[in-house]
Amino acid sequence: FWDSFITEAVEANQLTYGGSEIGFVVPEGNFSATESHRHFIDSWLSVRPEVSTVNIGPLIDAWH
Repeated sequence: FWDSFITEAVEANQLTYGGSEIGFVVPEGNFSATESHRHFIDSWLSVRPEVSTVNIGPLIDAWH
């Protein structure tokens, strides 16, 4: 699961993930995560049989 999550959902969208079952997704480079990123991660997790609950928080500024 974790290898697929990192490869297919995170890195494929130029994002980075930190954490374990509860974590934080941030963009690679000098750009901001978008609602499209949130939707994609939510959709990817929601269809996985290994995942029983998905809770995606709102976009926040991780630098301030």
